[in-house]
Amino acid sequence: MKTRDVSLGAVMCAVIVIMLLIASYLNTMRLSALFLSSLLMCIIVSFSGVKTMLICYGASAILVWLFVPDKGVCTAYTVFFGNYGAVKFGIEKLKNLKKEWVVKIICACVYGIILYFFMYLITGTAILKINFALYLSAVIFAFVIGDIALSLLIGSFVSKIPFRK
Repeated sequence: MKTRDVSLGAVMCAVIVIMLLIASYLNTMRLSALFLSSLLMCIIVSFSGVKTMLICYGASAILVWLFVPDKGVCTAYTVFFGNYGAVKFGIEKLKNLKKEWVVKIICACVYGIILYFFMYLITGTAILKINFALYLSAVIFAFVIGDIALSLLIGSFVSKIPFRK
């Protein structure tokens, strides 16, 4: 692992922890901070590879659980937003749009189920008083919109930076 990769991972890890710490105090910033943390993980994959991203994810997940008081933000980051950069990178290696979207929707369902039950274990009660199928539909819808936005951001910003790997 190169020094540049370690430095990038450390800086991104610090930015993610600070961003999620601030987001835990500002209710209106939570979802956007979580989305940006996923974008930062995709940037790490683009610049340094999946290995550096997974190390950064592990370190930032531990630090988020230690320093961020809102455990809902910690859970959402740890279960979904933190590791989605590597998952997205792996899925998009299929190079078949239909297969990619099928796998992404299955992935969204798995993430939604894990997140729901993980939050249930933390809080001890159902977090949503709605039908589980409606919850999963909302998760899939939000996931598709977020994935499209993430792809657009990656394509328009990250690919134009000249010193990428």
